[in-house]
Amino acid sequence: MLAYLVDRLTIDPDLQVHHDCDNPPCCNPAHLWQGTQWENMNDMHDKRRGVYGLANHFGKYPFELVKEVRERAAHGESYHSLATRFGLSSSLIYDWVTNRSRAHAA
Repeated sequence: MLAYLVDRLTIDPDLQVHHDCDNPPCCNPAHLWQGTQWENMNDMHDKRRGVYGLANHFGKYPFELVKEVRERAAHGESYHSLATRFGLSSSLIYDWVTNRSRAHAA
């Protein structure tokens, strides 16, 4: 943050300073930018820097299952029959198939 301040002389107090190169020791002002927490999270997601799949403590189901469900739905199997087959809720199946959840498993 100090490198950003020295280079640009001002910091918007409503924003954060973020790294383009994602190298914590780097202090090159050209690699720094100001943005919101939302923009930072999107940047992390776009660079695949987050924890995905079963490594994520929210990742209860393996990617292979999500992919199989999506393939079967693409071939016409109903959400209800998929839910019954795999012992899941229809709403979870819907979320997977429509990428409302586990979009990174595509």
